[in-house]
Amino acid sequence: MSNMKFNLNGSGVSELLRSPEMQAILEEKGKVVADGAGDGFELKVSPGQKRANATISTTDIKSMARNSKHNILLKALGDAK
Repeated sequence: MSNMKFNLNGSGVSELLRSPEMQAILEEKGKVVADGAGDGFELKVSPGQKRANATISTTDIKSMARNSKHNILLKALGDAK
């Protein structure tokens, strides 16, 4: 067994999680989910204080009701795997 130890650089990890590359990954994965959900859903990607965030939300009352009744986003997320 190895006695190897390492310390994470917290500021480096935070920088990586907020990087444009991470935002591009979130954009790519989020687009698959939003497209799978169909019309009436939009994707927003933004850098947060500690990490980049992706949010998929409804754009109108019709898609909001459809998501509430049929769990469209949850199913699209499952299908995206």
